[in-house]
Amino acid sequence: MEKLCDIFKEEGLTWIYYADIDANPRDFQVMQGAVLYQENNCDFVVALGGASPMDAAKGVALVASNGGSVHDYECANRNQLPLPPLLFCSPKQAEGRTSPSSPSSTM
Repeated sequence: MEKLCDIFKEEGLTWIYYADIDANPRDFQVMQGAVLYQENNCDFVVALGGASPMDAAKGVALVASNGGSVHDYECANRNQLPLPPLLFCSPKQAEGRTSPSSPSSTM
């Protein structure tokens, strides 16, 4: 995390750090992240870690761009608007996991 923050600083980027994500992220955590995204006029979502942060980032991006609740998007292809850019940084991603490349999330 520190290295990523250093890169953001060097590039003159500001960011909001949201770390309240459990393994198998909860709906309220995604909703809190979406509120932070909207309140701070963010431009993109960065997920650092394994499958859980990536799943949460997908949910945050979905709700932040399309509104409503994360529950409104159960099942596939219910979003009407494109998601903001997502950046997945997973230095220790386990082999065989597909969360970064899959449009689906587990919450």
